[in-house]
Amino acid sequence: MTTSDDEIAKSWAAWRLGRNRRGLRVGLFFMVTLYPAFGLLDWALAPRSALPWLWGTRACIVLLAASFLMMMRSPRFDRWVDAVAVLCAWLAGTGISIMTAYMGGLESPYYAGLILVV
Repeated sequence: MTTSDDEIAKSWAAWRLGRNRRGLRVGLFFMVTLYPAFGLLDWALAPRSALPWLWGTRACIVLLAASFLMMMRSPRFDRWVDAVAVLCAWLAGTGISIMTAYMGGLESPYYAGLILVV
């Protein structure tokens, strides 16, 4: 029994798409739940003047992640799965970098969030 190269390529593409969709969905659920949950850390550690910026950053990231979760319901989203996964990792890291700057730079406990994103 031989399998043509086209069948192998289609099978591989379908498997990769499914794996990447599942991984993106898990990552987005983390962003929608954990990103705002760490707002309690902001409340406990941040100066009150920084809270609007910190919580605003968290809100923007959560809204984007939630909208991506909604878009994932459409099969038309399949062509964008890889790009959105990269964008989400970049957004999570950028948001944490912004918050780290507000909280004292690399002396801040927020830098550990970058390790979690990576």
